[in-house]
Amino acid sequence: MFATLAGEYPWPPDLAPAAALAAVVRAQAEAGLGLLADGRVHPAGTAVADLVAAWRATRDVAATVAPGLPVKVAVGGPFAVGGAGRAAEVARALRGGLLALAAAGCPVVEVHEPAAALPADDAGRAAFAAAHATLLAGLPPGLHASLAVTGGDATTLGATALFGAPYRSHLFDVLDGPDGWRLVAVAPGERGIVVGVGDASGRGRTGLEEIAWAAGYAASTCGRGMERVGIAPSGSLAGLDPDRARAVLDLLGEAARLIAAGPSELRAHLDPRAIDARSAALGQNRSTRGRPDRT
Repeated sequence: MFATLAGEYPWPPDLAPAAALAAVVRAQAEAGLGLLADGRVHPAGTAVADLVAAWRATRDVAATVAPGLPVKVAVGGPFAVGGAGRAAEVARALRGGLLALAAAGCPVVEVHEPAAALPADDAGRAAFAAAHATLLAGLPPGLHASLAVTGGDATTLGATALFGAPYRSHLFDVLDGPDGWRLVAVAPGERGIVVGVGDASGRGRTGLEEIAWAAGYAASTCGRGMERVGIAPSGSLAGLDPDRARAVLDLLGEAARLIAAGPSELRAHLDPRAIDARSAALGQNRSTRGRPDRT
């Protein structure tokens, strides 16, 4: 069980790039995230050398502020960049970047395909599946490739196309695309599920109780288990002010810590009305703190 970003995080505009990167990585580590990133989604056309350099810079910062935590890279996917017409071409080019990242020691690459870019017809679905099969062909087993769909409903693509490529995990935005739960329910049990449940809109739609429920449900599907479940914002946090973005991270980090600590510790921090209406009515079950601030 871990928490991580779902793509972007606001970089401090008043800092030099190296200092801004350090601030972004430090915010994740202090919040308790278990898989770190540089807070950017690198376009699929990014030069291979630049992609590797970005990961190495983030890794080096993380080694100082959060020794031992893994660092991922987020990249734009073939359809996000090329659409149906150029997806295969983009996939071939991006594959070179993934191979170079693997050779450099990067453990996780997160491929972002926004829901708005997903095809909804049979020809488009076939093109999507083919492009992502090309992208992942021949990747070394040490590289964990994760497919992230945020910003809406992923079910228009369909489970066959979505799970056809050999990704090892999938991130779904279940706030703006709640039908994504239907995909979580049928995702192969050996694949990880990262639940995009921390509200990235700034409207405060989720708290600790909702995150705990979401993680538990994802773990229950297809024998997946909590060891194959992560939690994340529902999408990019780049549009939020720094305080609100950090509040989302803090909530996710707290949820990950409490879930990992076990049911008793988690239950002590939940609003009893959310887990046991009868006990709450009788005053027999009290949280050790108030309901968390909405982010």
